[in-house]
Amino acid sequence: MKKKLLSVLLCTAMTAALFACGGDKEETTTEAPTTTEAPTTTAPVVVDKEELPEAFAHITFDGEDEGYTAVEQVSDLGALTGATYGIAPVDVTFGYADGVVGKSIYLTGKYGLDLNLKPTNTDTYTVSYWMNADRLSNFGATLQIGYNMGMAADVGNNVTWMNITQTEFSGAKMFPLVWSRNEASDAQDGTDCWPWMSAWDDSIHGKKEWVHVTVVCSGEVQNGPVGSTTVGAQYYINGVKVYDSADNFNNNTYFEYTWDASLAPNIMKPGDSEFESLFGINYWDTVFKGYVDDLYVFDKALTAGQVASLYALGDPTVKPVAPVVEEVVEEKNPEIVAQGTLVGAPDFTTGWWKEFSDIYKVEVGETVTRSFINYHSIEASNWNNWIVVLQNVAQGHATDAAVHADVNPEYKEYGVFRCDNYGWLGATNTGDGLATLGWTLENNFDWANFLKELQGATVKVSVTNNGTTADVCMNITSVDQNEYFMNYKNVAVDGDLYFCLGVDGACIDVLPAPEGKGKLVGAADCSTGWWKEFSDIYEVAVGETKEVNFKNYSNRANNWNNFLVILQNVAQGHATDPAVHADVNPEYKEYGVVRCDNYGWLGALNTGANLAELGWVLENNYNWDNFIANIDGADVNVKVTNNGTTADVVATINGTDGNVYTQSYKNIAIDGPLYFTLGVDGACLEIQPTIVGATDCSTGWWKEFSDIYAVAEGATKEVNFKNYSNRANNWNNFIVVLQNVAQGHATDPAVHADVNPEYKEYGVVRCDNYGWLGALNTGANLAELGWVLENNYNWDNFIANIDGADVNVKVTNNGTTADVVATINGTDGNVYTQSYKNIAINGPLYFTLGVDGACIVIE
Repeated sequence: MKKKLLSVLLCTAMTAALFACGGDKEETTTEAPTTTEAPTTTAPVVVDKEELPEAFAHITFDGEDEGYTAVEQVSDLGALTGATYGIAPVDVTFGYADGVVGKSIYLTGKYGLDLNLKPTNTDTYTVSYWMNADRLSNFGATLQIGYNMGMAADVGNNVTWMNITQTEFSGAKMFPLVWSRNEASDAQDGTDCWPWMSAWDDSIHGKKEWVHVTVVCSGEVQNGPVGSTTVGAQYYINGVKVYDSADNFNNNTYFEYTWDASLAPNIMKPGDSEFESLFGINYWDTVFKGYVDDLYVFDKALTAGQVASLYALGDPTVKPVAPVVEEVVEEKNPEIVAQGTLVGAPDFTTGWWKEFSDIYKVEVGETVTRSFINYHSIEASNWNNWIVVLQNVAQGHATDAAVHADVNPEYKEYGVFRCDNYGWLGATNTGDGLATLGWTLENNFDWANFLKELQGATVKVSVTNNGTTADVCMNITSVDQNEYFMNYKNVAVDGDLYFCLGVDGACIDVLPAPEGKGKLVGAADCSTGWWKEFSDIYEVAVGETKEVNFKNYSNRANNWNNFLVILQNVAQGHATDPAVHADVNPEYKEYGVVRCDNYGWLGALNTGANLAELGWVLENNYNWDNFIANIDGADVNVKVTNNGTTADVVATINGTDGNVYTQSYKNIAIDGPLYFTLGVDGACLEIQPTIVGATDCSTGWWKEFSDIYAVAEGATKEVNFKNYSNRANNWNNFIVVLQNVAQGHATDPAVHADVNPEYKEYGVVRCDNYGWLGALNTGANLAELGWVLENNYNWDNFIANIDGADVNVKVTNNGTTADVVATINGTDGNVYTQSYKNIAINGPLYFTLGVDGACIVIE
């Protein structure tokens, strides 16, 4: 049985992912990338080799002048309208190494090649090359060819290109993948498309090994089911056909052809500008590092036998050695510009056991992660980097000897772990006592380049408490984006678990991290991807402004890897549950999606190219040179205002550099109710709780109130909070006010009842079984009020049980009556309830929470 691709879903996944490949590109969808079944690949067919035709172009990379030149990414964009970087010539001395056929060229990761190829002027052609990557990155180019590659497809620019790259379109990293584009400036010729092809194996080929990549454009016109026109193509890896779009288009050989899994047309045909041919570099993404050899272009579609012959020309067992290019470089210690909190002196004079980070607690069943940048001196040994200490108490290992083990009888270590695969517990170490310790050690380090790779590397340390054992997992990303790991697992623990970070002749810059005081949106290690997690959905009534405060954390990969704000018309949607998403909720509509980096969109319109059409007004005062560092760990306030027919979004960012930045999107058109939610993309938000009343419980009666919550007829609205009391009297805790309008009871007397004729109270109820309406109260007038009161309190310990308790308040609108039910998780471990039912109402229902000699912290 063939596996089937769900056409719209997979096409959507590709479209949502493609805009991660550089700066301000046209966002066309906000749909969630959806997991789909991979196509079933057929078994490789063994073919006979065939004679090769004459090549249209052949670059051997053997060292002689073959017309290619070195180019680098520059900040000057010139006339480019769709680029993040410009590309300019750079003077370098090329280095060559052993290749699969003769010599190969080695690209250092600082520059790429302008191949200076000519187009074949046909839609039947073949391109082929060998490569061996030291570094791969998502969307980073190997071979990229076409017309207007750095341009937006606006008037006068027909953009066509093919990029052979790495992506995660299927949900897993894949390389090599053939991604192409044909987008006409007038969008009228029917060929607009962004198709891609791969081996469908969710694998990386060609990293630290030779891979032979061949793309054959056989040129058959394919009028796809999504309304675009592509051309037939065959894709080969190491001489074996892994996909034939023409066969699949006609026969569904690989999967049901319901989307553009093919090649864009016109890539090699005469264009309206100069043909471009680049290797290892493009206008948006990370530059390639590694080897390339024996690149061919044919002006005809090779057969499977001819591709097999082409592959047979090379020897993929060759082990190349990167050449050394003569440069006189004075070796210096790195200069450290702190982005977080430094542990250890930046001149690397801090010795063993002298300085430590904060100490972090890890509860049973939880994982706590901390990230930092690691630095060492030019004279460092392998162990002169960071260390991790597991212990049983929340103090110890400080520079003050008084809190160390020898004078703190409660202190105990579960283990000390260095970055060089060496650790110990007491006198037992991993060098000769690993079996005795019972630990499991794993790493994939490049020991020959260990210190070089750790210099300036970003390290993520995750400690997991399994109950009786702990795991310490370290993920390291070098400056060159090489990824390593080192794990110490099965470390015995027999009590509370804490950890801290230390140094030995090193310095670490501990990056900001969620403090655990608020509700998290996204994983704490900022690994949550696009459209995966969202905050609560907040309603904004006409004429009102709703604000949310949070700490923003980023994986620092790109400017957009931070918060985003989604404006919509309903109170559900954008959750991880697809049942509430737009495609199955016909009432759902977006008014706009806006990011933190001055980029937003509505459907196919975006602020990069369609700002005038959108009608939005954008402003910011960002420092773009340090944007990512300033916003990672920043305190952010987002205000959304409902003007009736338009909405405004204003973000105020208290940057980690001490400056305040603002960004605003104004005049966003709306035509119904307004709600908004916060999302993340490679980020984490810590939504700060709302505090009502001074934290020392000194706030008096009728001084401070929470937001005012609407309760529709037939609905129940609940609020969760922690309650704190000055413990003077039973009533010195929270109160609930029921009213008929969406404003009132603020500290501003202008909105109070005596100057707001529309304001009316349905009742005020306290936590201690006492409430009133005007002059009527539950003490003497309960029958007249008609309310029903119930509670199961322990009055002997009431104040002690409610001070510090977790409280849930539910308010229900029955139409003509309202119910208020409070559930108190007492500090004695018992659950108490109090209810006020049958409270008469005769109009809209709203409520707010207040305090009297108390403080409440609302989730």
